[in-house]
Amino acid sequence: MLLLLLLLMLLRLMRLLLLLLLLLLLLILLLLLLLQLLLLLLLLLLLLLLMILLLLLLKQVLLLLLLLVLLLLRLLLLLLLLLLLLLQLVLLLLLLLLLLLLLPTAIAVTPAASTATATTASLAAAAATLLLLQLLHLLLLLQVPLLRLLLLLLLLLLLLFLLLLLLLLLPLLLLQLLVLLMLLLLLLLLLLLLLLLLLLLLRLLHLLLLLLLVLLLLLQQLLLLLKQVLLLLLVVLLLHCYCYNQSNYHYHYYQSHHHYHYYQSHYHYRFYYCYCCYFFDCFYCCCCYCCYFFFCCYNF
Repeated sequence: MLLLLLLLMLLRLMRLLLLLLLLLLLLILLLLLLLQLLLLLLLLLLLLLLMILLLLLLKQVLLLLLLLVLLLLRLLLLLLLLLLLLLQLVLLLLLLLLLLLLLPTAIAVTPAASTATATTASLAAAAATLLLLQLLHLLLLLQVPLLRLLLLLLLLLLLLFLLLLLLLLLPLLLLQLLVLLMLLLLLLLLLLLLLLLLLLLLRLLHLLLLLLLVLLLLLQQLLLLLKQVLLLLLVVLLLHCYCYNQSNYHYHYYQSHHHYHYYQSHYHYRFYYCYCCYFFDCFYCCCCYCCYFFFCCYNF
């Protein structure tokens, strides 16, 4: 009994400890959920910062595109200027060719005409030389915008590559974070299920021990009842033995003292013994002096 009570107390203590552990796990789960919310908030802030950064990058890209457009316009203007200069060069070359064709004729006609022709030829040569110098200067000027244009194109491509890489990596990072959180939640749920199963087993064991305790108490009551019945039987047996001894005593007593009187005047004395308690005495058949049982006498 004491061992069963101790076992019950231990089971109750274990149940309390498991309940405390379950509460602790629930608190940990709540803390993890709060942490998850904080992480989600941080993630939202990070997304907001990324959006702001993307807007800034888009602004930078738009500025770069605007600068690129301006550079393209400048390049087009420079190309138009180059075409105009080339057209001037072609016209000067045609003029030089025409002068070269007309020069022998002018020299053969008059000396004045030859002098004018030589002056015109020298002027055309000077103009052509100036035009070539302007063309070289234009080519030198075109080198810097082309390099700038190439650098801007490379920078724009790099920014686009980084933007695409960020857009590709961000869902992967979010997915990985969600997978880790789901795994953590699954582990916590498994732990909770194991604790619940353990609590159920302890509850079942507790009920079994209670049932065993009730059976032992019932057995103890049955044993006490059997003990009382045995005591009662023993008392009845002792009373029966006592009455039987008393009846034998009276029987011998009356045999020794009243036998003569019985034969002398048997109508005065009659000896009876009781069928119930075996009490032997001299009385009329109405009631036993020992157990008071009616009509139980027999004439001895």
